[in-house]
Amino acid sequence: MALWNKLRDELQRAGRAAQEALDEGKLRLDVVRSKQAMDKAAKKLGYGVYRAKKAGGDISAGEYQR
Repeated sequence: MALWNKLRDELQRAGRAAQEALDEGKLRLDVVRSKQAMDKAAKKLGYGVYRAKKAGGDISAGEYQR
């Protein structure tokens, strides 16, 4: 029976390690997606400022806030 207990314990340990790896992967994916969203927002703001300056004006405070 000791062999079965040891095998069961090792399988549980491997399962926990796999779950931790999956959780870390999900967290890293969330970080990447957040960075992509920030980059997209910064790009939209930059384009808005550029178009406004090129037209001789400025963007509104509401657009800066958004």
